[in-house]
Amino acid sequence: MLAFLKAHKWKSGCVVLLLALTLPLLHPFPRQLIFGPKLHGEPWWVWESELRRMLHKHEHDQTLVAKVFSWVGLKSESFGVTDVMYTEEAIPFLIHLSIDGDERVRYAAVDALSYVRKPNNESARKALQARLQDGDPEVRLLAARSLWFGEWDRGVITAIRSSLDDPDVEIRRKAVLLARDVCSDAPDLLEPFGRRITDGDAGIRAELMHGMRHVDPKNAVPILMRGLDDENSHVRLAAVDSLRLHGPAARDAVKLLERRFLDDSMQDAVWHALHAIDRARYPAKDDAK
Repeated sequence: MLAFLKAHKWKSGCVVLLLALTLPLLHPFPRQLIFGPKLHGEPWWVWESELRRMLHKHEHDQTLVAKVFSWVGLKSESFGVTDVMYTEEAIPFLIHLSIDGDERVRYAAVDALSYVRKPNNESARKALQARLQDGDPEVRLLAARSLWFGEWDRGVITAIRSSLDDPDVEIRRKAVLLARDVCSDAPDLLEPFGRRITDGDAGIRAELMHGMRHVDPKNAVPILMRGLDDENSHVRLAAVDSLRLHGPAARDAVKLLERRFLDDSMQDAVWHALHAIDRARYPAKDDAK
């Protein structure tokens, strides 16, 4: 091998020069610096690195480099990645980040993409639709919210449905909040949404009661009547208030409401609900005096 290199010095020199020129391009910074893509004049890699450092600040601060910088009084330069992400120019960059292996990066990308995209941006819409099958439920729900309120994309229903039964209470709570806004226009979501009446978290059950005010009374009232017997007072009060908003259509709940009138903490709310349902039988309190 050495004899070959000595006999072909010019070829060896060319190989060394080629390696010297190409090996640095394996790293995205010099490659993007020369060939792009760039965002606000900086290679994507710069913004991506800054975003990761921001999202994993605690872990970054524990690294040897960060500790040395801190010890000598130096700070890493900040490029203001969040200011750049929330611009329409950043959409291709955000689409690239939306398939990153780090769920925090994907969430940040979907959040920014939801904010800056326009309904007619097909590439952004497809990127969000792909996140409806994301392995992280928070990313799925964020993409679902954007797609529903952006163009009423019914593809979001499956993502919401699966999250309503998630073992993580925080995920279920976020799914219930979204389902509350969606179910009035998506009847097929009502059944899994209504199952949260037996959820172990009272806050989720209360949000279900609040959500029933947006649902057709024939479907909402039976669920609200069950809510009147909930062990938690906040859930019962939410059920009473939603029944009030349904007015005469909630007539089937009158007997249960009359029983709840015995609850001192709910008397005013119950009377207002009864008055809204049957004004003749239950006059306004001022009229009753």
